[in-house]
Amino acid sequence: MEIRIYKSPEKLDKHLKYWSNSLGGLHHHRKYDITENELPEELQKAYKIWPEDTGSLCYLVEYDHKYGIALINEFDETFAKTKNLPMRTIFKHMKQKTADLYLHHYGKFKNTAILLGQHSGFEGCHEFIVIFPWSIKKKDLQKAGEILFDTVYDIILN
Repeated sequence: MEIRIYKSPEKLDKHLKYWSNSLGGLHHHRKYDITENELPEELQKAYKIWPEDTGSLCYLVEYDHKYGIALINEFDETFAKTKNLPMRTIFKHMKQKTADLYLHHYGKFKNTAILLGQHSGFEGCHEFIVIFPWSIKKKDLQKAGEILFDTVYDIILN
């Protein structure tokens, strides 16, 4: 399990490249649309196991020149206001949830990269990004996605 924090979208974008949008529309690093056959071979295989609704946004990605499937959860100002929490507190909770995944669910996340983006997403939202290897089995991705959703959004319940 690799864990990294990125404090700007520019720094994150140097490492993380997208091959799809969250609806499964394919593109080459957000520059132009492509077909499934134009995906790298690894991502063609990953595309076939696109998970059912896990509660997270799903993307085909390339992180530091390795292909994978990313599950992303976003926390924006609107969310912060509904919880009456400052964004810095939400980011602190996100860090704690990373530790929880490591301590309690290491087996499901041992081959992942967990990226925390501070104000890195759309309109400055925080992003909790988990990148799974492109070769993960669908049932393992689905189960990990359920654990991720339950863990990350635990700040809503507490």
